[in-house]
Amino acid sequence: MTRKRLPVFDQRDDRDELLAEILRCGRPHRGLTLIAHLHLETLEVLGVRRVRTPEPPPEDAVVNYPLAKSMSPILRDIATDMVRGRDWLGEDKGWRPPNTELITIVCRDGDPVITHAETQYFWGWRYANHCTMAFDSDVYAMTPSGWAGLIGGTGSTPILGRDDPGPVDDALIFPPLREDLMYPDDEFF
Repeated sequence: MTRKRLPVFDQRDDRDELLAEILRCGRPHRGLTLIAHLHLETLEVLGVRRVRTPEPPPEDAVVNYPLAKSMSPILRDIATDMVRGRDWLGEDKGWRPPNTELITIVCRDGDPVITHAETQYFWGWRYANHCTMAFDSDVYAMTPSGWAGLIGGTGSTPILGRDDPGPVDDALIFPPLREDLMYPDDEFF
């Protein structure tokens, strides 16, 4: 498979083109999240994984450490499967800095604004990728009317078009959120 090389991500058009390339490679479907592995310098799409978007915590849930890290084990497995481990360069040089990143795109209906569906990934990625050669990067909402980035930025293209006709059963599934993590009895968490 020949991979398309994309321009350096320094202009708005570059982000639109990059998101379109991830959608092309990832076979988007409403209810799925695409996790794309990109090379930092060339923005080459090195791979895309599909996971079923977990039900986000309710508005009144307490976002505490146990709830935030409930997604981390699966995201860690995805990161370590997609990205090679970090290289130790020796006592005088330390660890080689990451040269790739992982971008998360939540494919859903609705307005192109950030919701709990996207922010749960922000918390879930915390520490999940630290043993790999990839940074966790922005989380995007991709809808039929445009996109929005958690860190910033919006656009009217690309958009989430028709669902890919392919199967969705190949996507990883997150376990449901535990009630005791969303509404802890302990005031100090």
